[in-house]
Amino acid sequence: MKKFFFFAAVALTAFVVSCKKEVVPDSVTLSTPTEALVQVEGGVASITFTSNVAWKATSSQSWVTVSPASGEAGENITIKASVLKNETTDNRIAKVTITAGTASATVVITQSQTDAIDVKTLSFTVGCEGGTVEIPISANVSYSVSIPEAADWIVETKGMVDSKVVLTVAPTHEYVFSYDEDENSYLDPEAIVRAANIEIVAGSLSETVTIGQKTFVPYFDYEGEWAGLQWSFYWGGPTYIPQEGADITIDVSTNIDWRVYFSVWDNDAAAMVDCYDLGWAHLSYDADASQIHLVVEENDTYVPRENYLYAECSIDGAVDANFGGLGYFVQEGKVPTAGANLLWSKLLSQIGVPSAPYHRLAYKTYGGDALLISDGENVYAVSPDNGTYWKTITWGVKPTSIASDDAGNVIVAPDYDFESGTSYQVYYTQDVNQEPMLLFDHLADFSGTIGSWRVRGDLSKRAVVTGFVGGSRYWAGWEIDNWAVSLDNYYNVNGQTRGPIAVDGDAWTPESGAVMSLGPRLNEGIFYRAYDTDQRLYYLQDAYTPNWVTPYNWQMASEAGAGGDFCQNNMDIIDYNGRRIMAYTQGLYWAWNSKEQADVYVLDVTNPTDVEVIAILDGAELASVDTFVDGGGVNAYVSADVKLHEDAEGNLILYVINSTLESLSKIQIIF
Repeated sequence: MKKFFFFAAVALTAFVVSCKKEVVPDSVTLSTPTEALVQVEGGVASITFTSNVAWKATSSQSWVTVSPASGEAGENITIKASVLKNETTDNRIAKVTITAGTASATVVITQSQTDAIDVKTLSFTVGCEGGTVEIPISANVSYSVSIPEAADWIVETKGMVDSKVVLTVAPTHEYVFSYDEDENSYLDPEAIVRAANIEIVAGSLSETVTIGQKTFVPYFDYEGEWAGLQWSFYWGGPTYIPQEGADITIDVSTNIDWRVYFSVWDNDAAAMVDCYDLGWAHLSYDADASQIHLVVEENDTYVPRENYLYAECSIDGAVDANFGGLGYFVQEGKVPTAGANLLWSKLLSQIGVPSAPYHRLAYKTYGGDALLISDGENVYAVSPDNGTYWKTITWGVKPTSIASDDAGNVIVAPDYDFESGTSYQVYYTQDVNQEPMLLFDHLADFSGTIGSWRVRGDLSKRAVVTGFVGGSRYWAGWEIDNWAVSLDNYYNVNGQTRGPIAVDGDAWTPESGAVMSLGPRLNEGIFYRAYDTDQRLYYLQDAYTPNWVTPYNWQMASEAGAGGDFCQNNMDIIDYNGRRIMAYTQGLYWAWNSKEQADVYVLDVTNPTDVEVIAILDGAELASVDTFVDGGGVNAYVSADVKLHEDAEGNLILYVINSTLESLSKIQIIF
């Protein structure tokens, strides 16, 4: 009974199962990957799938559209996901979801970014001291920095750190001048002295950043009481130091390297050399302390003395002439014990004498006293008392040079341009109303142009005639006895050397110098002056031996100009009350013509190696005009002449003619 029941239950169960309907679930199966990558330009992504029920497709982002968006069940169904161009600088993601009943599948679409670098500031300016430049950068790609090879003053110290590029700019000492509307130069601290373009590069993308650096502004200035010493040369006047001397401290304000020194001529080296001790002026400096110390000793002579204080500046080891200074100082001498009284001064036009490059003076006594003025073409006789014009004298001999001896006899000669082997003549006259007679005819034995004749003594008894040879700076001398040559061309016969300066080419013409014997015999000594590289009064005691000495260094640039000038073409000597008195002018070299007048020096040369100053006359007081007389190119050179004369009352009179100012002055020398 029990057994039957078991088999019956099994059969019933099998019947129930075999009679129930089978249920199939919704499904969607992808045939393509679940991820798709689309480039920045956009495009279409194909999605293939199988679904057992109707389906539909949607996109999570508006920049992706699906087509078709729905359909019936099927196998290997393909839809298109269209992706727009990515205009942003970020990658972006969209999801395409396919829903089939209760089933779904998703494809993730990733689109690339638009590559970009963004540099907000494209120009930077750095001071001359250098420094750091930080360039903020926004970028979604890797980039590099490109610095031009020539811009070695810029170095990249950091790359892509914290979204910025860091550059180091080196300091600079370069500078550049700016110019105002009148073309005057100045240093503008905002001016850019150098610049470079830096490239920020990311593949085909780049940005240009300009780095500019401001100019360095060098300066060098003196400060304190003596600050004017720095530029006094360029200002046209010196800094005066008292005769008793001075102890000078000069403070320096600067941002560049510097040194100071004196500069003197070295005859052995034939060049200017630096020094710190002039014997009377002593120089020291401390660059670290920015201080100059100048000690000037007392001047116990009558002669002013001068020199230049050079301040040389350097930038990065190279001398820079735009900075520094040329300090020009003059120490005053003792005040002379004698003096002078200006009796009158007249313009040549008031007298009736034409302007000329050179005027010469003589004093004749035969037939009555007269002051003679030559303009190189004619001779004009004027009153020695008041300068009144008397007459014009014309000779057959061109009176380029005229001079008178101690007795009032006159010599006259043209300048001669000749080569060795040609002859020249010097003439004389007692009576200026008569044609001059030949004094001597000489065959030239050297080349040059001779002129600027001077005479000392009495031609009718004993005298010396001297001439100056331009270009070579030779001198020539003849001893005269009773109107005839007794010693012919002393210079050549006895082998006497040339003038004291060995440098050729400065004394261009005979009007560039003057030579005069101290007495009526050459062995009494020779005085010599010339426009050359040294410019001073020289004395030669023994004409056989070239031992030139300097009894008096007259050169003083404040009065005579920087380097002297053509006003060295004159001198005169007279015996007066047992003394030998010399007069001559000194003027300014015409290229630096801040002082037009030639000053006059009167010296006691009784002892020619120990000269005493009698008077120094300011040329400005010797002209009756207030302004420079421009001869329209006629007076291109500064020229003057002097003549000493003892009048009937025993007064020592000095006549001075200034060709540049076109004036004649009469001065009484007072002892």
